[in-house]
Amino acid sequence: MSSRITNEQLQQIVREVERLKKEEQATLSREEVKQVLEELSLPTDLLDQAVMQVNLRLKRGKLRQTGLMAGSLLLVGIAAMLFWLQQKQATLAQVRAVQDRITLMQTDGGNLNVVNRQQSPEVFYQVTLDQAPVGDRLTLSCSWTDPAGVIVKQNRYETKKITTPVWNTHCRMPLGSSTTPGTWTVEMFLGDRSLERAQFQVQ
Repeated sequence: MSSRITNEQLQQIVREVERLKKEEQATLSREEVKQVLEELSLPTDLLDQAVMQVNLRLKRGKLRQTGLMAGSLLLVGIAAMLFWLQQKQATLAQVRAVQDRITLMQTDGGNLNVVNRQQSPEVFYQVTLDQAPVGDRLTLSCSWTDPAGVIVKQNRYETKKITTPVWNTHCRMPLGSSTTPGTWTVEMFLGDRSLERAQFQVQ
């Protein structure tokens, strides 16, 4: 029997040993591999080379499996993130304003149509939200537009952690002698979605 083994024979050995290993899900001993070679009428004196090739192949297969598993986990992670974002967007889409008013103090329960710039240092826009996401915070903004249609001030803020579905929030703008008299508009946004707007007179 020739001591040289062809590449084709080596591939045949590797395939047969891998098949047996997969079937039995166990480690083959050197003797079992030698028996396989004899059954295939192949030289046994290059057994160590064949075993080394089999181990190399199995190691590559494990690396490939690890890569596939990592890729699968990444896809699951991305799918979970997309689902979470979708749920969050659906929750935010339900938030709506149910009441709004212009006041001169944060806790004032009144609703003003006219504000005197000489008598008050600032004006508040109070908004009551419904369907606010309990346990989360909302990122809100307000735009204050003067009578000429110019946005003079913008507030951007994050609420405290919301504890009830009906939630009161506010934004404010300073007043002074330089504040343009006339009809002003204030508008509150959740992201880029307008929640509510109000107009008031500055004298």
